[in-house]
Amino acid sequence: MDTTVILSYALALNLLSGIAHEVIDVCAQNSTHIQQEQQLEQTKEPQLPQNEDIQVNTAYQEGVIIEKVQQFKTCISDATNALESEEIANAREQLHTARGMIDEIEQGFAEFSMFSSEFDEAKEQYEKISEELSSYVIFEITAYCPCYTCCNIEGIRGQTASGAIATANYTVAMDPQYEFGTHIKIAKLGEYVVEDRGSQIVGNRIDIYFTTHEEACNFPMGEYYVKVM
Repeated sequence: MDTTVILSYALALNLLSGIAHEVIDVCAQNSTHIQQEQQLEQTKEPQLPQNEDIQVNTAYQEGVIIEKVQQFKTCISDATNALESEEIANAREQLHTARGMIDEIEQGFAEFSMFSSEFDEAKEQYEKISEELSSYVIFEITAYCPCYTCCNIEGIRGQTASGAIATANYTVAMDPQYEFGTHIKIAKLGEYVVEDRGSQIVGNRIDIYFTTHEEACNFPMGEYYVKVM
């Protein structure tokens, strides 16, 4: 082979080798640069959302609070209706649900500088219902009539310990801590007056007077919510 050709091949190989080394160096530099950028990204603090994102999130949170206010108002309305129907247990359950919303709603109002007259009105109603419901206490209620079986007393039938003549749908016997003439309201039954006593009628127990033994026996005895007037 001609010496000139051999020299040309040698120069070409040498040139290619140099180019290859340059390519390798460039790739290594790029790889190092990429690694440095990745490390820099990892050390950066997360960027705050743009103003538009903040506004959208704030509007969403405000919407959640407004919805809570509507739920609160619904609970108060249901509690009011239950109280008017003398369904004391149901009214207390609705009030308990409403109570769990108050702190969250008030915190949301403070955070977003919001004001709702609807919530203030509903909260006032909540306070009134809460006070009314707190006056109801559970009593065990039984029934009696003027017969010997019920009263175990011979003599003037229908005469009470107060001296008054017992009246159906009016007279009840209660513990001596409740004075004669005290008015009480029994949920779902009506209002009665304390006019009698009983050896077994102590503490939270009430005996309702009925005219006949049959009526007394048919009365659904058990626990009732009672408000002492």
